[in-house]
Amino acid sequence: MLRLEQDKGTVWPLLAWWLGVVLFVSTTVMASWYHDQNRSAVSAEWLATAKVEGQTMTKTLIAEGIVRPERSANFYLDPSKNSRPKVLVRQGDTVEEGETLLRYDGSGLERQIRALQTEQKKKKLQINHRNERIVWLREQMASLEAKPMIRTYENEIEQLAFENRLDRLELDGFSNQMEALKQQRDALEVKSPFSGTVIHVNEHPSSKAKPLLILGSHQRIVTGELPEQQAALVKFGQPATITSAAVKDGDWQGKVAEVARFPAKVREQTKSGQSSYPFKVRFSQPVSRLHQGYHVKVEITLANHENVPVVPKQALIHKKQHTYVYRIDHGRLELRRVVSGMEKGEMTEIRKGLSIGDTIVVDPFRSLRDGMTVTDWQTEMKKEG
Repeated sequence: MLRLEQDKGTVWPLLAWWLGVVLFVSTTVMASWYHDQNRSAVSAEWLATAKVEGQTMTKTLIAEGIVRPERSANFYLDPSKNSRPKVLVRQGDTVEEGETLLRYDGSGLERQIRALQTEQKKKKLQINHRNERIVWLREQMASLEAKPMIRTYENEIEQLAFENRLDRLELDGFSNQMEALKQQRDALEVKSPFSGTVIHVNEHPSSKAKPLLILGSHQRIVTGELPEQQAALVKFGQPATITSAAVKDGDWQGKVAEVARFPAKVREQTKSGQSSYPFKVRFSQPVSRLHQGYHVKVEITLANHENVPVVPKQALIHKKQHTYVYRIDHGRLELRRVVSGMEKGEMTEIRKGLSIGDTIVVDPFRSLRDGMTVTDWQTEMKKEG
């Protein structure tokens, strides 16, 4: 009896130890299973989801410019004319191509032209008188029989014909002189090289370096300068929208006509530390309300993508220089790598990785994992539907 009691005192602690081990292992296994179950599933009610929408995304840049005539011409005093011209137009006048703007004094040339015209008339009269004499002599010769008299008439006709030939040569010379004088006279008239508007008139400039008259074409453009980083993005033909603070109820469409290859100012001459490049925008329609010299804002469209997938910015996950989005595919989370594009407000274009209509997680929390089951996903989808 004493030995059995001693054995029982040894066995019961051993049994208690084994029961403790079994209980600990069971608890650990159950806890691990429960934790794994929680890691592999997430309730749809906890997720903020959205459908991928299709929108038009536009990338633009804003520049400032000034409205100017597309073509302009400055007219200065011509010292070779030895006189001041008469200005035939006033500021604001509309002129047509070829219309006379300035006329220098050509009175001396006019006198020479009139003198030549008078000499031409005299020579022509003399030629006509000789021709009449020749006709009369030939009529007389027809009735004469004496050969000496006929010979006298023939000699006179030959002399008259010779004099006519000399006068005709002189007439040709007069014509050449008159043509040269008329060209000189026409050179005294300064004509408009294109249709446009007289912008400035100064009949008495203080120096020869200042123009007498400035002419601008009816067609207008916008000119300005772009810093080098923006100039590299702007291309010929890109659409532009022009607005003006002076005309608040309108905007005008145009296209980039030119971006200069050489800078107007190098970076040492600018506050931004970048070289600046001139640009031109040509209006797509006639402009009447935007006057020359107006300062305008030019919004140039660099890119325009229509009906592309877009997602809220908070849906994007940035990891190791890559971008991801959680996409729900048949009740499971898929960590989808995407390529983002342009941004517009709180939305970002997805150039690759998603399609319009996909369901994504917006503002995902850290505990989400690729491959997680979304519980009650079908129920939530029915609610959304």
